[in-house]
Amino acid sequence: VMKGSEDMTFNDWSLISNEVFKAISDQNIDGVIITHGTDTLSLTGSAISFMIEGINKSVLLIGAQKSPDRASFDGSMNLICASYFIKEKIPGVFTVMHGSMDDDFCYVIRSTKSKKMHTSRRDSFRAINDKPIAKVYKNGKIEYLKEKKELILEYQKQFEKPVLKNKFSKKVEIIKAYPSSNPEVIDWYIEKGYKGLIIEGTALGHVPTLYNEKEDSYEKESWIPYIKKAVDKGLIIIMTSQSVFGRVNSKVYANLRYAKNAGVNYLDSHDMLCEVAYIKLSLALERFKEKEKILEYMKTNVSGEISTKELTDTFESSLKNL
Repeated sequence: VMKGSEDMTFNDWSLISNEVFKAISDQNIDGVIITHGTDTLSLTGSAISFMIEGINKSVLLIGAQKSPDRASFDGSMNLICASYFIKEKIPGVFTVMHGSMDDDFCYVIRSTKSKKMHTSRRDSFRAINDKPIAKVYKNGKIEYLKEKKELILEYQKQFEKPVLKNKFSKKVEIIKAYPSSNPEVIDWYIEKGYKGLIIEGTALGHVPTLYNEKEDSYEKESWIPYIKKAVDKGLIIIMTSQSVFGRVNSKVYANLRYAKNAGVNYLDSHDMLCEVAYIKLSLALERFKEKEKILEYMKTNVSGEISTKELTDTFESSLKNL
């Protein structure tokens, strides 16, 4: 059954992960190439990354920004590039899409670090807070942009063979914070029995605080009392940033420290993408029952979703062709 990628659900991701797991468990199969709509291609890649631990073969996701009836169709070259790269046998889940507007090369990007940065350009996929793994040229030449030894993740080394863990919680949601946003929406999620919230805060991880120093209290539109209420009810709240590039950080302004004191688990200095954190928490809530283990898992770099160090050149290099 054909389905638009915007219509994907956790059930679909679970089914895809199950098929990928069966394929990479087969000794006669060297890797997997998945064709996918571009709107949520990176999200499906991230879901597979977390649902299969110890991935020991290449799982490559490709798509097309232009339809096959157009001269600018890019899907065939993306497939060719993926076919070349899969022979390298680099374990992990990667996005393989055009690296420029021309038909000269594709970028290979770890799926948990890839994002569609333009609605229609052929080179819309970029590595966020990270470098692409490699450039793959249409003649088969491969230029690595990272050392191969960097591509073997520490977390994945502990698994002798792949392990499928594709159960998930549907009680997780993303909330965007912005000026004059109504924090009462958090009460709705409490009433509906949600278990986790991902807040997409401004910049370093901020929400409307509206703290009155004279009164030592928060004004009506402050998010802080609502966050505290949610945490007291048992919800796990993770802070991410709308800014895409950079990290959340509580050591610059008091705003995030207020949220931290209210119970936000901000995972200080992490650079996990909002949608990736959403998928990861949905799986963690089903995988673990103790809050401490859930948070430990969220803080662990499972599939390259958290950069171990900040790469100062990734912002300009990721956007230079856009």
